[in-house]
Amino acid sequence: MKEGKNGRSTLFLNSVEIMAIVYWSEMKRKALLKIFGKNVRDARRTQGLTQEELAEKCDLDFRQIGFIERGENNPTLLTIHKICNGLKSAVHHLFRQIK
Repeated sequence: MKEGKNGRSTLFLNSVEIMAIVYWSEMKRKALLKIFGKNVRDARRTQGLTQEELAEKCDLDFRQIGFIERGENNPTLLTIHKICNGLKSAVHHLFRQIK
């Protein structure tokens, strides 16, 4: 921290610190998507559904279900809503273990 002209403390970050923050943020995002995807897969398998069957219930492409389950896709709120309806599951069940 440095003191600026107005007497207030200002925060200066060097490029290494900025890259560390960006890297941490990206790793956190990927981890969240993986957990969400695992929760979708677990719920689907518990109900004995294939990806194709779930996709049909959700009016989504089966490949999108696969991308979501592998954490390769960041689904929109509308897509999450469709998945919850297809699984007949409350949204908070798909977000369990996410902090």
